[in-house]
Amino acid sequence: MTTLVQRTPTARQPRLARIGGVVLIVASVMIGCRGASSLSASKSGTPQYERANIVYDLDGAQRPLPLTNSEVKPVAFDAEPETPHPAPEWAEATLSIQYPHPDGAADTARATLRLSAEPRHDSPSTIAQARRWLGWGDGTETASGASPTKEKSPSRDDEIWVLDIPKQQLDLLLTDLQGNGFFQAQTRAQSGTKLDVQLNWGRVQKEWSAEPRLDHFMSRVYREGRLGGLVAKETDTEHANIYVGR
Repeated sequence: MTTLVQRTPTARQPRLARIGGVVLIVASVMIGCRGASSLSASKSGTPQYERANIVYDLDGAQRPLPLTNSEVKPVAFDAEPETPHPAPEWAEATLSIQYPHPDGAADTARATLRLSAEPRHDSPSTIAQARRWLGWGDGTETASGASPTKEKSPSRDDEIWVLDIPKQQLDLLLTDLQGNGFFQAQTRAQSGTKLDVQLNWGRVQKEWSAEPRLDHFMSRVYREGRLGGLVAKETDTEHANIYVGR
């Protein structure tokens, strides 16, 4: 007579399942995607979406900022604006493009450019990052040979520039991103460049390389846009109280 022996599941099986789940989570985080992996388009090739929000974040310490000096335009509520100071060497620039237009303008998107004279996002040095990777404390540089702390000069408020653009130009931008592989599991990381695209079907955010059309938008908003206001560097752009004169 043959005796059937039922094998009891070992602890390794659930452990392997947990490991597999962790690998899938890490892979999804590294890709930086959520939702569809391609952009929906009509038969004519026009992107199809109801809502869009694009954030293009550049670090001037790691890459040149695509800016030209802009002539400051008086804001409507300021009858006698002060003579503006010469434009400083900006440390960071963030371009945001929002659709639909916040004021409800048909077939129009709003582009907002935030310029910071001081870094808003702390970028730890290479030494600090290495210490964290090796598990040597929190990465704070406290070596005896470190240079003494210097007094900081008075901070300068960030400038907010605003320009309305036709939705068709946003369509062309999204088409470019699709053609460049941004919506696929592709990496083209370049130091100091981050891109975050939210559409009604999902979101893709990752470090990316310079996008010529986004660089052009950034320069154009600075040259042609209206100075919407000044905000403290600690304030998030979406929470800033921006006034745009008509």
